Amino acid sequence: EMEYIFRKNGAQGPAYPSIVASGENACILHYTTNNRQMHVLRADILKSKALNWLMERVSLVDEEGHAIERSDIELSPAEQSAADEIVDRAEFESQDDHDHDDHEGHDHD
Repeated sequence: EMEYIFRKNGAQGPAYPSIVASGENACILHYTTNNRQMHVLRADILKSKALNWLMERVSLVDEEGHAIERSDIELSPAEQSAADEIVDRAEFESQDDHDHDDHEGHDHD
């Protein structure tokens, strides 16, 4: 999108390539040894956009096919905060590595 704005305003493109970073070494300009985190961020953004698109277009109905108002099922701020904590904890625990010699049936990324 930035390049579009540049070109729209008469430039041939950016004067230099963008520096985009994430993770532990994000403050080191031109750090290239570890670039694996950006694909995770990009995937999360795409998932979020897809979910938002779906939520804007889906109709909620009960078992009998009657429409359900979103406001009737939305979480209060306190409930949302508690739900977010549960999800964050589950995501953190799923990333937790463990030590053992038997790796049959699963792997460690």
